[in-house]
Amino acid sequence: MMKYVLMVIVAFVLWLTAPLWMVNHSTGPVETEIDQYIEKQKKEVSKLSKKEQEALRKYVEKFGEKPKIRYSTGTPILVQNYWKKHFKHPEAIVELRCTPLERTDKGWMTVCDYRAKEDSAGLSIYQDVYYINKGIVSK
Repeated sequence: MMKYVLMVIVAFVLWLTAPLWMVNHSTGPVETEIDQYIEKQKKEVSKLSKKEQEALRKYVEKFGEKPKIRYSTGTPILVQNYWKKHFKHPEAIVELRCTPLERTDKGWMTVCDYRAKEDSAGLSIYQDVYYINKGIVSK
């Protein structure tokens, strides 16, 4: 008998405290000041990203698409082709690394560190700045 009374008391206590622990699904979401602030920030970021997208579109129109790179060293494929054309021993070039491509007023820019064999001097270390403008590489 005592356990039935205890179960009734527990059920009554749960019924009384239900507003504290149960989620009310009957009302819509309540927008707080924090929610309003977050929405405002999202709108500002959206405006900024639209401006950035437009700037990138204009840049690509002027200097061409961002060149593809080798994943291991970050060397743009166009720079590798440039080395093959301009070095006496292109097969002896050892790519060390290239900086990520950046937008500049001369085109896409990267700085590459590499070793190359020229004449009989052995491997020399080079660090050059390359600009890529519509697929054409220049130092």
